[in-house]
Amino acid sequence: MYRLIFLSIFIVSGCSNSPKIAFEQLSQAAICCQTFGHLTAVKMTARQQHNIVINNHNQVRMFDLGVSYFELLELPQASSSVFIRSWVPQDSVTGADLFYPVLLLLDRDLKIITTVRPIQAWPDGFQFYLTDSILPKMYMTTTMNLPSAARYAVVHTDYNKINATTLDLYGLPVIFSAQGQLTFWFE
Repeated sequence: MYRLIFLSIFIVSGCSNSPKIAFEQLSQAAICCQTFGHLTAVKMTARQQHNIVINNHNQVRMFDLGVSYFELLELPQASSSVFIRSWVPQDSVTGADLFYPVLLLLDRDLKIITTVRPIQAWPDGFQFYLTDSILPKMYMTTTMNLPSAARYAVVHTDYNKINATTLDLYGLPVIFSAQGQLTFWFE
């Protein structure tokens, strides 16, 4: 019964670009930015939801984890953690895909402090959840601690995960994509 409900949701849910198309677009994109000083950061505020879309409209950079679209975020002052929800768009043609968020944390001078990967917060594997709406949407969450010196975060993905597959809460495949929608909440 649950599988039938999920498959119905899967067929009528919002569309997304195929992870393969997103990967092809990323592979052909021009790489920019060895530094971040000339970029405008999206200002985040504490205890407020922020939705960020990472896709082919974002700039592309070569990170330690490979090429990725990215967004530069200015962190709220005195934030000690960030809650991230990565949405899993689904449709009957392309299936379900997921953006695996990685944060490159920077200090006030835009110097790299560290890279934080969600896998550190998902030791038991990927856990998926559904919203409580008429047409539930699937998502995955993680909470990451932020060093006190962190003033900026560069959101990107792990290039080696793109097009890899994991299983959702129904045992159906979810493909990691080069693009996606994220929701942030800073504490």
